[in-house]
Amino acid sequence: MMKRSTILLLLGCTFLTFGYTRDQTGALVSKIYLHNTTLIRTTPGVDIWFYDLSTPANVREVGSIRIDGNSDVATYNTTMYADQEHDLVVYDISNPAQARPVDTIPDIFYRSGTEIANWLNGNSWDGGNELGGASGCGADGCDVNNGSSDSDFDNSWDDTWGGGSMSDYQPLSYSSNGSMGVTNAATSTSTSGSSSNSTTSGVGGNRREGTGGSLARFIIVGKRLYCIDNKDLIVFDLTNPSEPKLLKRTEVSQDIETIFYAKYHLFIGGQQGVYIYDVEDNIDPQYRGEFQHVERCDPVVVDGDRAYVTLRGDSPCGGTTSQMDILDVSDVEHPRLLKSYEKLNSPFGLAVRNGIAIVCDGQSGLRVLNVENENRVKECGKVTDITPFDVIWQDNMLIVTAKEGFFLYDASDPCNLKKYSQLF
Repeated sequence: MMKRSTILLLLGCTFLTFGYTRDQTGALVSKIYLHNTTLIRTTPGVDIWFYDLSTPANVREVGSIRIDGNSDVATYNTTMYADQEHDLVVYDISNPAQARPVDTIPDIFYRSGTEIANWLNGNSWDGGNELGGASGCGADGCDVNNGSSDSDFDNSWDDTWGGGSMSDYQPLSYSSNGSMGVTNAATSTSTSGSSSNSTTSGVGGNRREGTGGSLARFIIVGKRLYCIDNKDLIVFDLTNPSEPKLLKRTEVSQDIETIFYAKYHLFIGGQQGVYIYDVEDNIDPQYRGEFQHVERCDPVVVDGDRAYVTLRGDSPCGGTTSQMDILDVSDVEHPRLLKSYEKLNSPFGLAVRNGIAIVCDGQSGLRVLNVENENRVKECGKVTDITPFDVIWQDNMLIVTAKEGFFLYDASDPCNLKKYSQLF
């Protein structure tokens, strides 16, 4: 029989990694999600904030929601999905300044971080789920901060990213059929022109509206929401976006952390490997292959036939060395290592597009790498005055969440990033 001390250690490691990423000091790292020109940024375990990025040089806060125990979000049409401890909560964000709860799916996610922490402190597993609940408003989880002074939600914009000259903010609106495409990845363009996320058939949608960072645990493909907790891949039907229906739960591994979509497949990053699932039938994910790596933290992203995995040492996941593994995933049933790039100190999230990788290397800053030739990876740019944790690369806009706040950069020349603005 396993000793209680061993169980405590294993569960403690799960608590440290489930749903959240921590920086070098142990502080939780914010997740970011871009919906049209609205940036959604989490304060881990506490709340979610909405920002208007339509004018990159003048970012505006437009509202917030209190959601205890939250880690991740994803959006479909005017609906946002978020975890609240064990529960999946659903919000109408047609006006982000006045987001309102519309539904809760209780007890979806395996063992919340709060339960594990309580058990480590000597309490039992019993006691129910005090957060969430049928209304999604447990523990004041649905309090909406409507203190924003922004009132111009009826104006439209028709400019493009990168010029810093977009007109005022627009409330979220969509076609009547609610058509959607891939909604996650740190690599893409807004019209799904990236090789990583260009699929428009077989997933029930034909355009993308939202983009998560590489640390995401939620992803929407077509009319399906895919979520991971620390061990399962969970599928919801979004035919009625305000009332998601649980379709499938598949056990992947005991240590999974991130999820990424490319070419009809989900790439799930775990502490000991990358797990690949086929989702072309849009209902029942099918295991296709995996790549085992040394035990480390953090994500996988895909660009073309290459996957990029950051492995961070000196973290709760184990190990002391850090690197970025470059994999050949042209055959998803047999992914293989091409090269390990070891000139990294503490890598967290990353984005890759057209042979350029932008890596959040913690206290060493934001590194821009030319990875066209995996055997001759070269650093072509660097930002050293921030401690970055995750990134979204959308068109010519780079959004970075960091210890110092979040930052917007002009990435039209990614090797020479130019800062638009910083918020707090």
